[in-house]
Amino acid sequence: MIMKYITTEGSTAIIKVNGILGINVVRTLEDEFSRAQEIGCNNVIYDLSNTESIDSVGLACMMNINKKIKERPKLKNVNTIIRGLLETSELIEDFDIE
Repeated sequence: MIMKYITTEGSTAIIKVNGILGINVVRTLEDEFSRAQEIGCNNVIYDLSNTESIDSVGLACMMNINKKIKERPKLKNVNTIIRGLLETSELIEDFDIE
C-alpha cells in the first residue's frame, strides 16, 4: 500500500509531512491514517524532521488522529516553532517527545 505521508512499521504509523502540516494535506493524511488503521496500526509517531510548521487545521487533524490510537503519540525532530505552538496551545503534554 503506497501512501504519501504515512509509512508503517508493525502496528505503528509514522507520519511525515514536508513543509506545512495544514489544510492542504489534512484530507489525504486522514484518509491514509484510516487505511493504516485498517491494516492494524494503532500507534503513531510524528516525524517532524521536514515539517516547518503546523496550522490550526493540521493541529486539529493531529488531535483527531490521537483520539483513535491506544498509546500516547510520539514526536520526533520537533523544531522550536512547532514546540512553541504546542506549548502555547497547551498540547505539549499530549505527546512523548523523542
